Formats: sequence, structure tokens, C-alpha cells
Amino acid sequence: SESADVVFSVEGKTYSAHKTLLFIKCKKLFEFAKGYDGKTPIPIDSVKADTFKAILDYIYTVNSPMLNTKDEAIELLVAADRFECISLKLYAESVIVQKFLVPENAAELMVLADSHSCALLKEATIHMFITNTSTVKQSDGWSQVRESSRLLEELLNSITQDQDDSSGNVEIDNMDAV
Repeated sequence: SESADVVFSVEGKTYSAHKTLLFIKCKKLFEFAKGYDGKTPIPIDSVKADTFKAILDYIYTVNSPMLNTKDEAIELLVAADRFECISLKLYAESVIVQKFLVPENAAELMVLADSHSCALLKEATIHMFITNTSTVKQSDGWSQVRESSRLLEELLNSITQDQDDSSGNVEIDNMDAV
């Protein structure tokens, strides 16, 4: 922290960092720090202190944080997306798919995936819808999916799409992300 050249303030806690590392690993935080005068901490709103610390820990160590709950994973994904920490966002997305995606929350996570450009999560939620349609449609998040004609069209296309073109070759546009 003696050589740090920027300080952030989150929920009353301060976190020191180095602009060079932020430039390499977290573009948006670097943008916040670019004009930093070195005196007053830069306030960061709309993120919990623990989540911000997890982002900085990842930037400095590349150790993936333990995500024990779906809410922790979502919070980290949203914050990593906001601060353009792409590799951490992808990690959080993969944890959500592997550990927390179930038919009862697939609709909710589909909306999240759509709003944060999470291709892996979106594809996994669509597959969950195809294999567990009635459970997904009975979940609390389904009303949000119903409000999006674009998401409904994607679901319809995923159910009805024919992956072979007339020559029998698989179309690249229809290939899975996983």
C-alpha cells in the first residue's frame, strides 16, 4: 500500500491500488482512477465492500474467490461487468452455471444473462428451459421473461431451430457456446 497511487472508498472502507494493474486487468476502475489527485479517495457506489475487495484481490492475485451462494456469485458477476473485469466476470458466470443454476431460478438467471451479455449462462438457462419447461415457467422469474418478446423469440427459436442447413452442414450461428 505504500506504493499505491490510488485509493477507493466503498461503504466507508478504503482500498489502495495501483493504476498500472487496474489498466491491465480492470479498465473501468482504471478510468475512474485516471484523473485521481492522490488525496481524496474515489467513492464507489452500488457495490458491497466485500465484493469490491474480492475484485481487487483477484486483480492482484488472480486467485478466484470462493462463491458460496448464488447471490454472492450474481453480485460479483454484476460488479465485474460494471468494472469491465472480464476474466472475473467469466469466472462468476461459470460458477453460476455449475453450482447454482436450477430449473426454479433459470428464468431469473436468463434475464440476468441477457442484461449482462453472459453467453454461457444464457445458453445454459435456455437448455434448462428446454429440458424443464413447466418448472421454469412456474418460477417467480418467468414473468420477467414473458415481458421480453426478444427472449421469448429466442426460446421459441431454440426449441424449433433446425441446426442443419440444406447441405447437411451444421450452421456456425447455431452452435453452442459450451
